Amino acid sequence: MVAVRPGIQPTSTSALQEELALTRQRGYALDLQEHSLGLQCIAVPVLNLHSQCVAAISVSCPLATISTEMLETEVLEQLRETGLKISAAMGYIRP
Repeated sequence: MVAVRPGIQPTSTSALQEELALTRQRGYALDLQEHSLGLQCIAVPVLNLHSQCVAAISVSCPLATISTEMLETEVLEQLRETGLKISAAMGYIRP
């Protein structure tokens, strides 16, 4: 059984597995009020020289100040750029 917290989130194991598959496919994770109502978060992986995810970096912000659309466009672009710079410093070479 999946623990249910305040907000909007997968409520079954199969829904969680689908969300994880989507996260892997798009290359970033979203927390849209899953942890706290009114708060959203986006995260990207930090990769090592073997292209393994060894960490993640994220940005959190209130829905009242940044739309989810802006989070997934402008914020994501800058976050990905930063994630790639950190990954490069760890030996990752972009294909």
